[in-house]
Amino acid sequence: LSEQTESDALKKALLEIAEDIKGGQPLSDSMEQYPELFPELLVQMIRSGEVSGRLDDVLDQMATYYEKQHNLKQKVSGALTYPMVIGIFAVAVTIFMLVAIVPMFADMYASSGDKLPLITRVVLAISHFIQNFWWLLILAVLALILAVRKLKKTEPGQYFFDKIKLKIAIFGKYNQKVVMARM
Repeated sequence: LSEQTESDALKKALLEIAEDIKGGQPLSDSMEQYPELFPELLVQMIRSGEVSGRLDDVLDQMATYYEKQHNLKQKVSGALTYPMVIGIFAVAVTIFMLVAIVPMFADMYASSGDKLPLITRVVLAISHFIQNFWWLLILAVLALILAVRKLKKTEPGQYFFDKIKLKIAIFGKYNQKVVMARM
C-alpha cells in the first residue's frame, strides 16, 4: 500500500504500521497512532475484526462503506455547485451595481435637492460605505472565516454548526436526507 499511495504522510504511516505489525503489534493499535489519517470508526471496526477473526470481512465492509461515503459526498458537492456559482455571481453583480451604477444616480439625486425615500438613502449609504471602506469589509469577512473555523474545532461549535446545517431554510431538509443516507 505504501508504494501505491501518492501522499507522503500516508506512505510514512503505512511503512511504520508495517514495521509495528512485523513486531507483533495488532493492526488496530498501530493505526490508532495516526488519528489524522485513520478515522476512529475504521480503527474500532478493525479491532473488532481482529478479535472476531473476521478481519477480511470487516475490511471489505469498511471499503464499501467509505466508497459509498465518497460517492455521496461527490453527489452532494455536485448538487451544490450550481447554487453556489449563482450565489457568488449574484453577490458580484450586487457589489458592481453598488460601486459603479448607484454612484451615477447619487449625483443625479443630489442635484435634484428633493428629500429621498429611506430605502434610497440606505442604498446610497451602503454604496458609499463599500466604496470608501471596502478593505474593512474584506477584513471583516476574513475575521469571520477564521472565527468560524476556530469555533468549528470545538465540540460546542461543531454541535452549533451541525444544528444550523439541519435547520437552514433551503438546504436543511437536503442535509437531513444526506445524514439519513449515511446512517
